[in-house]
Amino acid sequence: MNKYIGFFRMKIERRARWDKVWLPLDILLRYVEDVYWRIKGFTVIECFGDSHVKVMRRLNWAAREHDLRFRTISVMGATAYGVVNYGSRSGARETYEKRLKNINKNNKALVMLGEIDAGFLIWSLAKKKGLSVEAVLKETVDRYVRFLSYVKNMCNDVYVCSAPLPTVDDGEKDPGYLEVRGSIQVSKKERTDMTLKFNETVQKSCKLLDIIYVDLDDLSIDKTTGLVKRSLINPSGLDHHYEENAFINILQNRMLQMNIIRGRL
Repeated sequence: MNKYIGFFRMKIERRARWDKVWLPLDILLRYVEDVYWRIKGFTVIECFGDSHVKVMRRLNWAAREHDLRFRTISVMGATAYGVVNYGSRSGARETYEKRLKNINKNNKALVMLGEIDAGFLIWSLAKKKGLSVEAVLKETVDRYVRFLSYVKNMCNDVYVCSAPLPTVDDGEKDPGYLEVRGSIQVSKKERTDMTLKFNETVQKSCKLLDIIYVDLDDLSIDKTTGLVKRSLINPSGLDHHYEENAFINILQNRMLQMNIIRGRL
């Protein structure tokens, strides 16, 4: 029963991201969750990110019993570069800030951004601005860190999860993908190396900010090919997000290893 309740709750949360008719129901259910989960002894962790972060809520019902309850605030198209900007196309800053200003101080926060930046945007901005890729990478991380500092001021316990590695192969023909990223011709290996460099740089900054960094790179990469593991690639072939069951497995294993989540007796 918990699995079905969790599944439909996840669907409502996702629908409310773009359909404002569903938003009041999502807000009401959030309030009920806060009360119910706290009575049951769970700690709520609010997860901020782009569309990749939506998988976190599945940890509430698809993973083994633990002492956290995950809630996601995902914004399609959100980027580490743009998250400091008000009035951006995605509206990510306004969406995240609204939730952070109303966050229960007992709740934790997790942030996961950067897949779009390392997979496309850094090269696009470098071309547009006439700057080196390295300069734009530095500016992107600096902007991301400014936002993370803001989150740290709003919430006592903050975690940052590494950006997912690219799954789209060279020569991808999916129109939805090409419409957004087709103007930048970089190989999957280049995109992977950029993601690893982005994650490594963010991790160093998190250490200075006293933010716990959840590094999934070593669990995601195939040491032989230097690319993402085939098990994490979505079998649909048209979805660049990680395969959810495989993603949940590495998330849970790493969080248990880091003692972020603890099994309930």
